[in-house]
Amino acid sequence: MARHFVLDENIVILAQKGLEQLTQLGIDEGDRDFVRAAASVQGSILVTTDGPLTARIEEQGIDRQYGFNVMSHREALPLVGHEAET
Repeated sequence: MARHFVLDENIVILAQKGLEQLTQLGIDEGDRDFVRAAASVQGSILVTTDGPLTARIEEQGIDRQYGFNVMSHREALPLVGHEAET
């Protein structure tokens, strides 16, 4: 599993503390590093079309606890000045 990533030329260590429960919360193995990455950067946006993943994150309050947002691409694209295609 990845332990860090690069953001704006800085190395960010993936959040681990408090996220050990991702398995018990039903977060799929393939999604866990993405959730950890979003949780590692206050104000980040996790863009996904995975409805069940979004629901689990929001139901468990992981997004609120770590200060990130979960959005669909339709919600996220206008934030960067693009219109979502239908």
